[in-house]
Amino acid sequence: MRLNHFFRIATFFMAFFVSPVLLFAAAKPAPKVTGSGNGAAAAAKANEALEKAKANLNDLTNKMRTKFEASPEYVAAVADVKKSTAAYNTASAKFIATLQTSPEYQSLVAAKVAAQAKVDTMRKDSAVKADALAAAQADAIEATKAVTKYQTDAMNADSALSLLKDDVLLSTHNLATMKRHFESTLADDSAWAAAKTDVDRAEARLAAARARL
Repeated sequence: MRLNHFFRIATFFMAFFVSPVLLFAAAKPAPKVTGSGNGAAAAAKANEALEKAKANLNDLTNKMRTKFEASPEYVAAVADVKKSTAAYNTASAKFIATLQTSPEYQSLVAAKVAAQAKVDTMRKDSAVKADALAAAQADAIEATKAVTKYQTDAMNADSALSLLKDDVLLSTHNLATMKRHFESTLADDSAWAAAKTDVDRAEARLAAARARL
C-alpha cells in the first residue's frame, strides 16, 4: 500500500513539473525556414551590375552629346538662336518705348493705375463690402489686360517685328529639330546600342533576382 501511495505521489509531482515543460516545448513555434541569404546577395550583385551598366551608358551618351554639341552645325544653330533673339528683343524694346509715348497707350495706362489705386483705397476701408471690392478688383484686372492687349496688338501689327519674331521661331525650331535627331540616332551607334543592351539585360537579371527573394 505504502509503495503504491509513493508511486502515486511521484506521478503527481512528475505531472506537475514535467508536463508544463513539455507543453511549453510543444507550444514553441518552429523557426521559419528561410534562404541562406544567397538570394539577397544575388539581388545586391545584380543591382550593382545594373548601376555599372547605367553609368557606362550615361558616360557614353554624354561623350556623344559633347561631340555633337561641338559640331559646326550645332554651334551655328545655337548662334542663330542667340542672334535672332537678341535682334527681336532690341527691336521690341525700341518699339515699346515709342508706343508708350502715344496718347492712347498713356490713357490706358492711366486707367490701369487709377483702377489699382481704387482697389488699394477700398482695401483700407473696413466699411467697404466684399462684393464691391471684388468688382473693383475685376475692373483693375481688365484695365491691366487692356494695356497688355494694346501693346501685343501693336507689336503683332508691325511687319518688321513680325519678321524678327519669325526668325526667332525658325531658329529655335531648327535647334530643337537637331537635338531630337541626335537623340533618335543614338541607337545607330554600335557602342551605344551595346551599352543599352547591357542595361536592359542587367535590369532583367535584377528583376529575376528580386523575384526569387
